[in-house]
Amino acid sequence: MWPALIGVCPLIILCILLAFKILTWDSVVSAVQRNVKDDPASLWGLVIAIYVLVVAIGAKRAAEEARELGRQRNLIEELESASKAVQEIGIFLMTDQWGVVHVKAMELQSSCKTAAVRWPDQMSVDRRDDMLTAGLLVASIAKEASYSAISPLTKGKRKMISDVHLRANDLISGALADARKQQERST
Repeated sequence: MWPALIGVCPLIILCILLAFKILTWDSVVSAVQRNVKDDPASLWGLVIAIYVLVVAIGAKRAAEEARELGRQRNLIEELESASKAVQEIGIFLMTDQWGVVHVKAMELQSSCKTAAVRWPDQMSVDRRDDMLTAGLLVASIAKEASYSAISPLTKGKRKMISDVHLRANDLISGALADARKQQERST
């Protein structure tokens, strides 16, 4: 903002002086011609300064774009990790390894919350809500898995846990697909 303002201010002042007829176009043109004839180095200095300003603005824009791509890449890595974890939970659910299900579900809950909170500007509100919902769903899986140490789970509970797992998997997969689509659009 400031470099653009600094570059535009002399033009604004010149326009004001011309508007109030303090200066005329003839006097401006003759002053520039005298300056070019008497001191061409100052004109070259102005040209170089403008060039450097344009290059600096371009470099800043490129750095911001690179930072944005890095943030998207980090989000995608986090979501891929969450997707892998939810798949692992499914495997451990099928083999009745409830202790491992509990630990993995707690890790996944943390990962879902991290993705929603750490990258709020990288996800839509709906996808952020989906990740928070997925975190709550896997927390309920962890809770049921911990209860399995006290008493065996009924078929109804197992079906409910399986349904919850599938819903969490769907939410995480959707967020990952959206993040990948957004990355493809930006590159």
